[in-house]
Amino acid sequence: MHKPGEPGTTRPLRVGVVGCGAIGQLHFEAYRRLEGVVEVAGLCDLNVKRLAETAQKFPQAQTTADYRELLTTAKIDLLSICTMPNTHCEIAVAALETGAHVLCEKPFAMDVRQADRMLGAAAHAKRQIQVGTNMRHMRQAETLREIVASGAVGQPVNIRAWI
Repeated sequence: MHKPGEPGTTRPLRVGVVGCGAIGQLHFEAYRRLEGVVEVAGLCDLNVKRLAETAQKFPQAQTTADYRELLTTAKIDLLSICTMPNTHCEIAVAALETGAHVLCEKPFAMDVRQADRMLGAAAHAKRQIQVGTNMRHMRQAETLREIVASGAVGQPVNIRAWI
């Protein structure tokens, strides 16, 4: 049996995004590329102006300033969490408890206790939770990997890079 969003299904994967700022906009761009497979079904942001501007791009999406409302009314399959790190745990656990899978931006959690709580909630709900590690696919990251793998810089102990 197919899952929502997989080829051969009758409906796209319903995605909600909490946090419509700069990182949220990157998620929207990715979801736009998956048109037909993914539907942006819900938007959530505390900034009313930013929420309204984003809603213009996704008129089909439910909008709210309260992620709990989004989770209980928008029938979300996957929630992207693009908020400040101190909110990730609370939002992720709530999403998992409603049956949504979670894509959580970095940093994943504020401490190990929160990370364990989030992972435990995912296991209990039999849902997936993933950290947004999209930068590993950027050309700049690939170039750094190639330089390190070539041995040209020796054995790195610590690397810090800005793009």
